Amino acid sequence: MTNSPIVAVIGIGGIQNQAIARELAQNGFRIRGIGRSRHTSIPSSICPEYRQVDPDSRTELTEALRGAEVVVVTSPIDHRPGQRERLIETVVEAAGKAGTARLVFNAAAAVFDDRTHPVAKVLGALSDAVLAGPVPATVLQPTVYMDNLIAPWSLPSLVNDGVLAYPMPENAPVSWISHRSLGQFVHAAATRPVLGRVFRIGGPEALTGHAMAERLTRVMGRAVSYHRIPLPAFAEGINAAFGPPAGDDIAALYRTMEAELAIMSRDPAEWRDLGVTPETFDDWAKRQAWKIAA
Repeated sequence: MTNSPIVAVIGIGGIQNQAIARELAQNGFRIRGIGRSRHTSIPSSICPEYRQVDPDSRTELTEALRGAEVVVVTSPIDHRPGQRERLIETVVEAAGKAGTARLVFNAAAAVFDDRTHPVAKVLGALSDAVLAGPVPATVLQPTVYMDNLIAPWSLPSLVNDGVLAYPMPENAPVSWISHRSLGQFVHAAATRPVLGRVFRIGGPEALTGHAMAERLTRVMGRAVSYHRIPLPAFAEGINAAFGPPAGDDIAALYRTMEAELAIMSRDPAEWRDLGVTPETFDDWAKRQAWKIAA
């Protein structure tokens, strides 16, 4: 492993990046984790090398990226004006100065063609900035993560009450994607001849809220129903967890779906060149414990 190519994963403490690091490590890469905090929860078997870096320091980040063949960066959940733009600008510049051969940017959310609402406007601009930078890059724009359903704000209502609660319209077909599949897409973007391209990625099938509830009913062995969270309540909860205007911005994204129900439905042909077959919702659901951690 000492001679394995190094992939620097920025923000490795995040759950998306841990899934990415795990997939890359399983495919022979040596992971160098980059983070703001001193410690990270990812096992040393996956991330044998960790660098604590001030992400605002181009000098520190450049030194941390030296020797890395690939840099992976995910857009953070930080909706304060200008914060994500500054981070990506710093990463792109530092990766170039460090001599990185390839950069993979995970936008962490869908980017609609109409960039008038906050999420699409910012993530679209970040995608453009990565592709215009000095390091050859590939951009991944996922839909919505299946793993959100086992997050602390979603799992209790599913396990205790049989309620799948989410802010999307119940009849909107969505190509949900798992974190495991995200890792596979990042690995493909890091190794295949797909530089300079944007891929709108998702799961292999588009499911409505009611269809997901039906499948969870079979997997969990109990009745599950879909309940749409009112957008004002959703925005309030996200603002409380991550700080405003995160909730307002994400709620605006879901509000767009009211007029364009299929806006998060994806055709697998869109990522044919990546050679990835993402896992189905059923397969993802079957490998979950479906219990609340003590």
